[in-house]
Amino acid sequence: MAFRPSYLAWSQSIFCQPRMCLGIQLQPYSWAHYECLKTFNNPYLLTDWKTQRPDLLQAAWICSRTWEQLRRDMFKMRDLRAMTRETWRARREGFALGDAQMRQYMEDYQFTPDAWEGKGDGVKVQMGSAASFIFVLFLMEHCHFTESQAWNCPIARSICYRMTWLENQGLIEMKSERSEREHEIELALGLTTDWSDEAEEKEAHLVSHT
Repeated sequence: MAFRPSYLAWSQSIFCQPRMCLGIQLQPYSWAHYECLKTFNNPYLLTDWKTQRPDLLQAAWICSRTWEQLRRDMFKMRDLRAMTRETWRARREGFALGDAQMRQYMEDYQFTPDAWEGKGDGVKVQMGSAASFIFVLFLMEHCHFTESQAWNCPIARSICYRMTWLENQGLIEMKSERSEREHEIELALGLTTDWSDEAEEKEAHLVSHT
C-alpha cells in the first residue's frame, strides 16, 4: 500500500463517504459497528486475516445499520431472513469483489493522523477501558454529542477530535506538513532517528511474536 501523509487524514475524517458493498449501502464505520464485529469475532476487524463469505455477509449486514438499528434488530428472527436474502446477493455479485469493497471501507474509515512518539509535556495514562467507550465518553463529555451521535460517529473523526484535545492539553504532538519537514532536516543533520524505520521495526517485532 502506498504511503499517505497522515495530515491528509484530517479532511478524510470529515468528507469520507460510505461505500457500497455487494450492492448494500454501508453506513459510516462507527464504534457501534466495531463493537458488534468484535462480539462475533469477525475477521474484518484485523488487517490481512483470512475471510470467508459468511464473514463478509455478517460485516455488510452490521455496517449497513445505525447504532439504533443494531440495538433493535440484531438478534431478531426477521433479520436472519434479511441476512439470507443478502447471501443470495453476495453470491450473484461475487465474494472477491465484496471482500475488496469491505476491506477498502474499513481502511478509509480508520485512516487517522499520527502523533510523534514521546513528544508532549503531559503524562499519558494507560487505560483498561474498551477503546469504543473511551471515545464515546469523550465525544459526549467534551464535544457534547448525544449517546446516539457518539455511537454513530465515524471512528476516524472521533479519533481526530480526541487527538486534537490531547494535543491542546500538551499530552501529544501531532505530525503535520511543517513538523515532518523539520523532522527531515533533523534527520539529515543526524539529530534524530527515522520514525518510519522505527515503526517498521516495531511492526516486525509484533508480527514475530504473534
